[in-house]
Amino acid sequence: MACPRLTFPLRLLCVALPLLFAAQADAAGDDPAIAIGRDIYERALGHDPIAVRFAGGDWMPAAPGHACRSCHGDSGEGGSEGTIVAPALPPLAAKAGDRWSVWLDNALRRHKGLNGQPLNAGMPEYQLSPSDKASLGAYLRALPQVDVPGVSADTVTIGVTSRNAGLSPAGLRMLFAELDKLAVSINGQGGIFGRRIRFSEQSGAIDALLNLVWSRDGTTSEPTLTIQPLENNVTGGPICGALDPAQADRTRTLISWSEKQGMPAAIAGESGEIAGKAIVIPHDYTITSEQMSGASVVYVPAEIAKRWPPAMQAGHVRIFAPGDLAKRTALAATLIDENAANPRDALVAGIYLEGVTLIVDALKDTGRRIRRMGFCDTLRNLSRARQSISIITENDVLVTPVE
Repeated sequence: MACPRLTFPLRLLCVALPLLFAAQADAAGDDPAIAIGRDIYERALGHDPIAVRFAGGDWMPAAPGHACRSCHGDSGEGGSEGTIVAPALPPLAAKAGDRWSVWLDNALRRHKGLNGQPLNAGMPEYQLSPSDKASLGAYLRALPQVDVPGVSADTVTIGVTSRNAGLSPAGLRMLFAELDKLAVSINGQGGIFGRRIRFSEQSGAIDALLNLVWSRDGTTSEPTLTIQPLENNVTGGPICGALDPAQADRTRTLISWSEKQGMPAAIAGESGEIAGKAIVIPHDYTITSEQMSGASVVYVPAEIAKRWPPAMQAGHVRIFAPGDLAKRTALAATLIDENAANPRDALVAGIYLEGVTLIVDALKDTGRRIRRMGFCDTLRNLSRARQSISIITENDVLVTPVE
């Protein structure tokens, strides 16, 4: 990548591309049974494997779409769609009382209510271990009073984990100083629906609604927002959004953008004829300068282009990267000026701040009543609407929204 030919702030693009978050939540302050019960209710994920089957079907591993929340709502309030009616669960749990185990056995295994009445045909059967069934029962009996991690009557805690971010000690101090300034600004205006925002540095099990983490899955790194236990050190869990678009979304958007400019486009390796076309190079594709020569424009990912020799940096090459790099580098430049920070610290801190801003905006859209997975849905939709791609030329950065 010909960084020396680029003017500041474009040279910052060579410092760190792309960068990753995983926003995670845990239930460290909860009764362990209720914490497991919450995951069963919200994600169909228990301590032991859970199986599900629908009428006339075979048993299959349960997926998040099979979770109780899908029909009964974030807080067990019930709901209806078409011919499927899911009742509110707290009143049923209260009615069952000490017979809660019989109630769950009837509902989950026998497709019947507490007193033997048949349930709606849309209700599947579930296989849970005895301990997971007890955890689900504990959670249902606690609804709607069960706590949400990181959320109290007057505070919302957002965790921030610097592990794997590569920040220097000075960069870490700068990041939390910026987060403190943001919190003071928000709280000085009354907070969010009467709750003040608190940012907390996390290193182990957390008690936060969401935890921003720099993480990798071993092959790629993308800015994502997920809810998962921090100590698991995995990238699984429900995805609550992404700061940057997925690889397939980047490619599709570039092709659409090019064609809107009146130039036919294709993906390298999927089209035999490239002469006169705009070619998008996937992040895992290898192309030679000879192959590139016939294309009118070549779009190449920044993480690949920065390793190219000068011979590959022809005038018709356009480097692309996720996110709005003009805004990111402008914020990094401000942090450099105000804190005398090194460029990489400034860019990393800026992307943390971008993720925090997205979370704060999602909280504003969620309302006073916060439930983990309902907030996750809001965050996912908001992040998707804000995703963009930057196309870098020698002297400019063009930003296009993801389609």
